Amino acid sequence: LANGMSNVEVEKDSNDYQIFTLALKDLSIKMAKSIVADGEGATKFVTININNAPTEKDANTIAKAIANSPLVKTALNGGDPNWGRIISAASSSGADILPEKVTLYFDDLAVFQPNYKINAVEKEAAKLLAEKNINITLDLDYGNASTTWWTCDYSEQYIKINAHYRT
Repeated sequence: LANGMSNVEVEKDSNDYQIFTLALKDLSIKMAKSIVADGEGATKFVTININNAPTEKDANTIAKAIANSPLVKTALNGGDPNWGRIISAASSSGADILPEKVTLYFDDLAVFQPNYKINAVEKEAAKLLAEKNINITLDLDYGNASTTWWTCDYSEQYIKINAHYRT
C-alpha cells in the first residue's frame, strides 16, 4: 500500500528512485501493449506515432482519431495500404493540421507526402501491412509535439464476437 502515511520522504534525485520509475514505466507500457494485443478478434498490433504536431493536444487528438477509425482498422486488417483513410481520420479530427505539409509512413516507407504518388510504393506498403506488427507515423511538420498510441485492427472475428452477444 502506498498511501503516504509512513512519512518516508522520497528523494527524487536518488538512483533508487530513478531505477524504480523506469521499471514502473516499462511495466506499465508492457501491460498497456498486452491489453491492446489481446483485443477482441485482434490479428494485428498497431503503433501510431504523431510527430511534429503544433501541440500535444493536437497530436493526441489526431492519434485518437486514427486509432479509433473503423475504416482505418478494417483497412489494416485487410493489409490495404489505403493512406487516404488515415489522412481522412487525421484531417477530420478537429486538430490543427496542414495537409500540404504532412508525410505518412508505414515503418520507414513514405506512402503519402505532398505531390507524391502512392502507386510507386503500393506493393511494398501492402507487404508492410501484411505483418502482425504495424508502425504508422504521421509527421505533421508543423510543430514540436509528439505522441505514440497503440491500437489493433478490426477483423471478421471481431464482428462475429460483437454481433452475437448481448450486454
